[in-house]
Amino acid sequence: MNDFGYFGLLIVMVNLITTYLGLKNESVIENYSLNIESILIKKDFKRFITSGFLHLNWINLFLI
Repeated sequence: MNDFGYFGLLIVMVNLITTYLGLKNESVIENYSLNIESILIKKDFKRFITSGFLHLNWINLFLI
């Protein structure tokens, strides 16, 4: 497998893990989801990246 294949596999694994954690623990969704108020007022810029790894349910994860 070339380097791009390993990187793609890593992204898929991170997506699966973060979705699992988010579905098991509601505070993960609250802390890492895209929330404009938190970004603009609290300067919580990590939400731009972390929100891309969170999914609302397993169907949403596998359809995208």
